[in-house]
Amino acid sequence: MKHVLKNRNLGLIVGIVVMLIAAWFLTPQFYGMSTFASMIRNNCVYAFLAVAEMLVIMSGAIDLSGPSVLAFTACATTLLYRNIPGIPMSVLILLAILMGVFCGVLSGLVTFYFDVQPMIATLGTSYIIRGITYFMTGKGQQMLPNYYTEEFKRIATGKILGLYNIIWVTILILILAGIFLNYRQQARRMLAIGSNKESAQVAGINVRLTGLKGYMIAGGICGLAGIMYAANYSMCLYSSAEGFEMTAIATCILGGAAITGGEARISGNILAILLMTIITVFISMLPGLSIWADAIQGIIIIAAVLLNIFMAKSSERNELKERGQRM
Repeated sequence: MKHVLKNRNLGLIVGIVVMLIAAWFLTPQFYGMSTFASMIRNNCVYAFLAVAEMLVIMSGAIDLSGPSVLAFTACATTLLYRNIPGIPMSVLILLAILMGVFCGVLSGLVTFYFDVQPMIATLGTSYIIRGITYFMTGKGQQMLPNYYTEEFKRIATGKILGLYNIIWVTILILILAGIFLNYRQQARRMLAIGSNKESAQVAGINVRLTGLKGYMIAGGICGLAGIMYAANYSMCLYSSAEGFEMTAIATCILGGAAITGGEARISGNILAILLMTIITVFISMLPGLSIWADAIQGIIIIAAVLLNIFMAKSSERNELKERGQRM
């Protein structure tokens, strides 16, 4: 029992269980196979953005430009596909990632090399990227379903072993993020910067370069999210994914990432993504409550965060007691 109570993800697990029980009684259609597959598929983009945000937050920064990068790469790859007949899908995916990395470089340079506050820096780069996307698309022209062939859409909607490609790519991103967090020295350096930038610098860590790399990796993930978004929904425009940054940040904080403290947990992030997905779909199925979706979602998030905080403090107190008894 003690081990269960010490679990920092307990609040998320309780939240998921409560939502699933509520769905069982209030929205039984939630458990239909088609509903479940669509639920996961249409929320994969949030998972991309949440992982990207976590990689920036863990180094003590924040990134508001992720959704803008998504819109930019979604529109850019769509235009490339229409204007260059026969371009391989693998090349388009690689270009999307590289475009995202370039956007990450822009945000990282302004934040870590020009010492601009991360929120201000990435808000500025977000506006710049959306502005470029606006003019690139002929002053806001929407990319409609007729822009996309089955070949393009298969990037996200094709199936392997019964699962959509976008779900497989999301699983791969989460696995790679877990490996990066647990086994890569770069991740430990980023966490050190997030914990204490001055101490990290004294320890010999190149704070600016390490922070820049974090933004570059996050940008690459958002770039990949862009082409997946276009392929999944068969549409995009310069304002695509507006407001998604708040959901990504909320998911990261809910999953245990800390802007001041150098903390990130992939297990927490996965559970937070799952909880946010269930909440979104569950609320959308409740008749007459869709207009209250944001308010209900906010209440559930705050409740889960408070439970997580309570469990973390309780765990710390128990550890201190055990340490005192051993002494």
